Amino acid sequence: MTVRSCICSVISRSYVPFAQVLVDSIHEHHDDVDILICVIDGSIEDAPAGSIGISSTELLGPDGLEDVLYRYTRQPLVVAGKGPILQTALRRGYDRAVFLDVDILVLDRLDALLDPGAPAILLTPHLVAPLTAGPGAHRGEAAARELDILLHGVNNGGCISVRNSDTAWAFLNWFTSRLRTACLLDREQGLHYDQTWLDFAMTMFDDVELLRDPTYNVAYWNLPERPVRSGGRWEVD
Repeated sequence: MTVRSCICSVISRSYVPFAQVLVDSIHEHHDDVDILICVIDGSIEDAPAGSIGISSTELLGPDGLEDVLYRYTRQPLVVAGKGPILQTALRRGYDRAVFLDVDILVLDRLDALLDPGAPAILLTPHLVAPLTAGPGAHRGEAAARELDILLHGVNNGGCISVRNSDTAWAFLNWFTSRLRTACLLDREQGLHYDQTWLDFAMTMFDDVELLRDPTYNVAYWNLPERPVRSGGRWEVD
């Protein structure tokens, strides 16, 4: 049986050029994966070339769209679409759906995220090992860096993979409902948009796994521990 997989994202119109780079980088390594893009303040025609446009009405429904448009500015509006775009992909019959933030560049295959046998919910943590202070740095620097991650959420909301299953649907229904009303940057409430909500996934739902592969989720917050080299191809660690 053929397993249908897709990669999806939600953007605003001003981020279409970013999305085009993401789409092109995915196609460079995967020619058999559909890419679904919702331009939440635009139309299907605004989606980048090489992707399948998803309307904001299909994503959120007419009532839900009006609710979040009234409630949020651009960034939380886009972030609040993460759960719904994954739900939309599963409703369209995909067996595996992966959400990627639009500021991601794909430099190799994403087989671990697209694996049909992967857990129902697959998350990517920001850190996969204790941080280091670095040569000449104050000894408290590593702890300070880790504390900063704690305040922002330990998992990266920019990379979420789900399998079409009851468990994933239960997670997405909960995740979507929280983001519809509380997708905010509010330190006093312990909120960093979607990411602090994701901290609950491991305790609330079954069949959840962290992808602790250092070649995924490489970014400025963990780059000192994941040296990147280029020797004909990009390599991490």
